Amino acid sequence: MKPIRYSLAALCLLSLAACQNPPIRKGPAMSGKKTEAPVEKETLKRKVVPGKVETRKQEKEISLDKDLVYALLLGEIAAQRGEFKVAYDEYLDVAKKSGDPRAAERATNIARLLKDNRAVLRAIRVWERLEPDSLALHQIAALASARSGDEKMAADHLGEILRIATAQGTDGFLQAALVVSRLKDKGLALRLMDGLVKDHAGQAEAWYAHAVVAVGAERYPLAERSARKALELRPGWGRAAILLSRVLQSEGNAPAARRVIEDALAKAPDERSLQAAYARLLVESKDYEGAYAQFKKLLAGDKEDVDARFALGVLALQLEKFDDARRYLRGLVDAGEKKNEAAYYLAQTEEEAGNTREAAKWYKRVGGEYLLDAKIRLARLYAKRGDIGQARDLLQQMRSHIPKEAVRFYRVEAEILQEAGKPLVAMQVYDQALKAHPGNTQLLYGRGLLAASLGRIDQAERDLREVIRRDPKDADALNALGYTLAEQTDRYQEALGYIRQALAMKPDSAAILDSMGWVQYKLGHMQEALRYLRKALDIVPDAEIAAHLGEVLWKTGDREKARKVWDKALKREPESKPLLKTLERFR
Repeated sequence: MKPIRYSLAALCLLSLAACQNPPIRKGPAMSGKKTEAPVEKETLKRKVVPGKVETRKQEKEISLDKDLVYALLLGEIAAQRGEFKVAYDEYLDVAKKSGDPRAAERATNIARLLKDNRAVLRAIRVWERLEPDSLALHQIAALASARSGDEKMAADHLGEILRIATAQGTDGFLQAALVVSRLKDKGLALRLMDGLVKDHAGQAEAWYAHAVVAVGAERYPLAERSARKALELRPGWGRAAILLSRVLQSEGNAPAARRVIEDALAKAPDERSLQAAYARLLVESKDYEGAYAQFKKLLAGDKEDVDARFALGVLALQLEKFDDARRYLRGLVDAGEKKNEAAYYLAQTEEEAGNTREAAKWYKRVGGEYLLDAKIRLARLYAKRGDIGQARDLLQQMRSHIPKEAVRFYRVEAEILQEAGKPLVAMQVYDQALKAHPGNTQLLYGRGLLAASLGRIDQAERDLREVIRRDPKDADALNALGYTLAEQTDRYQEALGYIRQALAMKPDSAAILDSMGWVQYKLGHMQEALRYLRKALDIVPDAEIAAHLGEVLWKTGDREKARKVWDKALKREPESKPLLKTLERFR
């Protein structure tokens, strides 16, 4: 009888009906009688090329007798039924008897699925005997050894990763870094990389990989030192310069981050990765004109660069270069690239340009992950045109079509009604929404704010207190309750307590700083009020904050400064209701 030769993948595709649904055994021994006829055996042939690492492409010819075929099928059936322990035993048994590393790999992955680290290590020992040059093997083994506390064994496997990956022409240090980065114990990950770098301290790639792991551990000063060492060993290395720049940004040193990329670009002005990194850096620093010019250079160097074309379209919209935005974004739609994203920003372009009908057409064409935002913007567009009914119909349809997003659509509907001067109808929407979603904190928060704007202090307090009861760390609810009490009651000390809690959680929030300034003003602490309000206005140049700051300045006798603050805010937001009300009282 000839030996039965099957690949593991082919066995998985065999009809299970041919086995007549054989029973799943619970032990390692085969059940039933063995075939009496002798089965030919053939030695496993591992084709090894001298000086090279053997890869899975050099397939091994495996001979399986009937018992091993049967065991493989049992393992696959067990895996399909979710009996993974049985499947593990079968595959490991086949690997030992047949010498097939693919069965050992399958057993290893089943053990990982079971989250049984000991079983993983047992399977790895078999797999390593059969396929010592498998990169996947050593990646899994390094993790399993580290998780079992055997740092020396983990380090040995990392060394094997480095050896094999380097022989295959890839960056072994980075492969090792990606493995240890998966460890929850970031201190252990760094110790393992320390050992690897110690043995290869003269290689820039080692220090780069070390910096990658340090970034994952949020050890930014360490990451900075390692990235700088990589650049010292390999001056002008674009990838290391980009990493160092990102690290400096994470440390809050944006000017230094920019200098690093600019220096690297001076050495390699045509390197696209550096050009792209610089463009992104300019966007993040809100230098939109500079970013626009940089992305144009990128596109000039590669007319097919879809990402550069998309970035230019969005930046053109930001800079109100509407014709340019249309040209870049329509080009993407016509080419079938980033169709949903491009359509979404084309709609915004037409909306900003005042072409509401054209904007609506584009919003209707948006799908994918931009669908919800497009529908919401379309509803707001209808409302802006005065068609509140059509806006509400669309939002109600979306609640039916996507019930898991119903809360979001309810909130938008209520906000549209408020903005349209229909607060009582908006209150009905919130009431309806809370009947459908009782206790939802987003809805309670929205209704609480609406109630406060209507002077319904009791209801506002109930809703906001319920939000805080459900989530005592909700800084926005604490701030809203504090501001409401400061603005509409004389319970200033109580208001101060809530706002202090909120500010402790969000010390750089302009809204909370404004509330703190306002309650200090109500308490008669004018200098404290000015300090908080000025800080808030520096963070966000908002008209309501300017209204408050101007009022406090006026009350302290500095009317000239008050007028300047108000006039500047009025130019930015001429229709701000809080600012206009304040001006009515003081002019």
